[in-house]
Amino acid sequence: PTSREYLWGVSMRGEDGGSGGEYKSWWAHDAAEEKAAVDGFLSWAHARWVADPTLRIYHYGAYEITALRRLTGRYATREAEFDDLLRGRAFIDLYDVVRRALLLGTPSYSIKYVERLYRDPTGRGTAVAKGDESLVVYDAWLNAPDGGADETSSEMLRSLLEYNRDDCESTRELADWVDALRQTVAPVRAAAAGAEAEVADRPAEGTAEVEAEAEAAPSAA
Repeated sequence: PTSREYLWGVSMRGEDGGSGGEYKSWWAHDAAEEKAAVDGFLSWAHARWVADPTLRIYHYGAYEITALRRLTGRYATREAEFDDLLRGRAFIDLYDVVRRALLLGTPSYSIKYVERLYRDPTGRGTAVAKGDESLVVYDAWLNAPDGGADETSSEMLRSLLEYNRDDCESTRELADWVDALRQTVAPVRAAAAGAEAEVADRPAEGTAEVEAEAEAAPSAA
């Protein structure tokens, strides 16, 4: 199987902050195109981050960051932009967020399991449904191309683009779902913290009365 990062994709929120935003992709079928894809993605992401430093790029797991480190080093390209994004904490690993914050009754924390909580649990509707399947399809295209070099003229590449788009959209939906959970839980935690503070601030004599009452209460045999 090829080790080339042959497709980069991003899914953006709509102008109203919801779904229906733009999907953008970069194909790479050789070394020159792989460098161009990394250039394209990082220059695009960096320009958006400079315009809005609150911008966040969500990914699931360490693979994307590891690949960017490897490719920016291999091609000596966009290293400063990548470093800016890292230092600005623009990248958010949702795998780390989910693993630390949620206890799930699933075999693993793979996004294919996690997304059953916020997507149709019957599974994806794309022709390609898993990462290993996408590699098989791409290798088949390399050996016997069924058209041109992108999704406009190749059914095989179209199926890979649809899988990538769906993967990106799932990650975006997970970010929205986690944020909704956070907004739901935060007021509850604040109320609990306020109640604890109220108890801690009671005068000492009140505490003594509570303790005296507790000591006087009969014990059940």
